[in-house]
Amino acid sequence: MTLVYPLLLALSLLSIPVVIAFLRRPQPRRVVVASLLLVKALAGAPARSRRIPFRELLALAAMLLALMCTIIGSAFRAAPPPKALLVVLDTSASMAAQDRFNTAKAKLEEVLDDHPDAPVTVITTAPAQTLTWRSEDRGRLRKHVDSLKPQGEDDDLTPLLAKRCDKERPPLLIELTDNAPIEGVKCPVQRPALGDALDNNGITEMSGRAVDGLGLVEVHLKAARPGVVSLTQGTRPLGTVALPDEAAEAVVRLDLQEGGMVRASLTQSDDWADDDRAEIEVPTPTPVETLLITDNLQGFAAAALQAHPSVRLSTTQPPERDEPWDLLVIEAPLPYPTPEARNILILGQSVEALGVTQRRLVITPTLRAVAPQDPLLQYVTLDRLHIARGWTLPDGDGTEVILATSRGPMMTRTPLNAGGQLISVGFQMEDSDLALRPSFANFIANIIEQARPPLPPLSPAAGILSMQQSRPTRKAADQRDAPAEPQRLSFHWLAGLAFVLLTIEWLTQPPWRKT
Repeated sequence: MTLVYPLLLALSLLSIPVVIAFLRRPQPRRVVVASLLLVKALAGAPARSRRIPFRELLALAAMLLALMCTIIGSAFRAAPPPKALLVVLDTSASMAAQDRFNTAKAKLEEVLDDHPDAPVTVITTAPAQTLTWRSEDRGRLRKHVDSLKPQGEDDDLTPLLAKRCDKERPPLLIELTDNAPIEGVKCPVQRPALGDALDNNGITEMSGRAVDGLGLVEVHLKAARPGVVSLTQGTRPLGTVALPDEAAEAVVRLDLQEGGMVRASLTQSDDWADDDRAEIEVPTPTPVETLLITDNLQGFAAAALQAHPSVRLSTTQPPERDEPWDLLVIEAPLPYPTPEARNILILGQSVEALGVTQRRLVITPTLRAVAPQDPLLQYVTLDRLHIARGWTLPDGDGTEVILATSRGPMMTRTPLNAGGQLISVGFQMEDSDLALRPSFANFIANIIEQARPPLPPLSPAAGILSMQQSRPTRKAADQRDAPAEPQRLSFHWLAGLAFVLLTIEWLTQPPWRKT
């Protein structure tokens, strides 16, 4: 019951004149008579009592009760049913800063104490989960809230809240969050102060990819605001990266031949240090297992393969090896059956087991690139290349010609079943000056790059990544509390009671008895 019009209680003063009117006795009237005989006859009658008759007292009580019922029914209204509560409880990682999450739970206790009978719907943000509790389930609600921990990233609650607030009687929205106010909802809002996550900087993204098999890695960094990030690998500093623009992101290349853990740390301190660092695991580059079949271990091919940092070179076939080689280089006749390999390079040899036969001898051939954009010819210059002699190669179905002369192909590529390729060169390195040029090292490097096993993926970023919010602040007009609902009339039965009491008063003092 709610007192809506307190001034109406002053109408209770009307009971005073009502009581006075009932208690006031009428004054005797003077009557002129012609004879005293009637007066003498009445002189012996009993005198009228000064006591108020019971029916008059009953009429007075009925009148007063009718008056009070009318006043109470007008001044008081029945209390409306309790408004439902819609509580947004932020459970993202940023709520761990400055004990915000415990503060939010304390604020929730205050809200529950202020609305003991209201049903409560709690929506957590990381991830978005909705649970509704009746007023008699407050114990289970408190137990559930105590089990929550701040971790993870906020989900967008705008569509969910907009649907729940689009009602004739929207619930009271309690925002227990350190993010920007939620936009686009029509609920009346209460927002206790918990601090602001938007004032906190942090690393929001850290990812990387291996560029090549030599340990070159690209690391992508992003923060909530511009800043400077230092990179370290163990105790070894790798440098600093500036995130200067509004996007606050950058990409840096690192040479990590041995792999290992790379940590990024913001150099500026703020109120929450847990999201100021992140790290990724860079795996050690996988070597290219290479078998060289040669009769000259001091030759050009052996020297180029030994100089490449990604190659693990062997010159003999181990009897216990079961795995195929990543790369097989043949520059001498095979002393044993062809080893299994994913990629094969043949330099000036005929290998009938692989379908490679030398066809026509060509003296001092002039090469032309049939596919100058081929990855094998990247950074390879063929201008004025001198070749003493060479042999043309077959170019059957599925064979791609890379280099050719006027007499026929002199470098071809044939796909292998294992997903690799067979590269055939129609001349030996000792018969040309290619091995004396830097282009030869580039040519071998291109073959190694194509024979390399798939680069191992980098592990996902570890540590606490900052979950910064970019939702716009709600307009001031949306932050106003909803208008109060019109009060409904209550105690309708008081009007009926007042009518009954007035009827009793009229029956106790009927006009026909007032003679």
